[in-house]
Amino acid sequence: MAEDQGRVRVQRALRSADEIDKHSKAFRETVFADLKARHAKLEAPFDLAAASSTASLLKPEDRDRYLRNWREEASVLRGPTLYNITVAPGDRYFGLPFDDEWSEGSGNIGSLTAKTDGELLTMNTDGFSSSGVGVFLETNSPVSVAVTAIGTHNWNWVSVTNNWNVRSQGGGGVGVTDENGEIFRRETMLWNVVGASQFTGNQWSGALENEASGSGPFGPVSLQPLYFDMYPGKTYAFWVWVWQIFQPGGDNGFLAFNSGAVKFIRVEAGPIKVIG
Repeated sequence: MAEDQGRVRVQRALRSADEIDKHSKAFRETVFADLKARHAKLEAPFDLAAASSTASLLKPEDRDRYLRNWREEASVLRGPTLYNITVAPGDRYFGLPFDDEWSEGSGNIGSLTAKTDGELLTMNTDGFSSSGVGVFLETNSPVSVAVTAIGTHNWNWVSVTNNWNVRSQGGGGVGVTDENGEIFRRETMLWNVVGASQFTGNQWSGALENEASGSGPFGPVSLQPLYFDMYPGKTYAFWVWVWQIFQPGGDNGFLAFNSGAVKFIRVEAGPIKVIG
């Protein structure tokens, strides 16, 4: 017992539904405000003339048939993913069920059971959508942590007609809050469609923990891990989500899916480093 009392420990924080809702509501409002701002900044529609070169080659009924078949294929249940995880000394892994789930827009269709199965999903609907889960953490001693959501992330989009005015973006995000609000948040943009020609599309599938966005002066920007300091007596909430924004631009021959499967939250802990 004496040995355990002197050991630094990061663990799940058991909180009431009201406390969880307070954390969740404040963070949701921050994320939703950001997505709303992104949607407002989408490139303005082109002023298209009624020229045959911009017209769709598909009849509406054929377009709908292509979209229906593509949606069914994208929604087929896949076999479970095999996770190979290397556990380093001192690492903590927290699994299902998670402590909270939240969604906006089309994310509602994928977040009804996200807390218990970790499955996140959004589809393109006019405006913005997100789907996420969160886990609450606490510590018995000051500690620096690196927190990573372990799982998979998949996205794909397709245009079966000429959609010169369609605007579509999507990606993932992680963030951490305490009782005083947001501490840190990081997001990736994984696709950005500004107009699409007929029968075009793109897709990606990979490990959530290896996700990165773009390429700056120092290379791609990794989504994870998220680094922050923890102190006793405080509650920290770690969040992970998928998001997308969409502006149809007058045609509905476009579909986009953004989905994730969060299975574990990994916490690596070490002493707080003081510089200076």
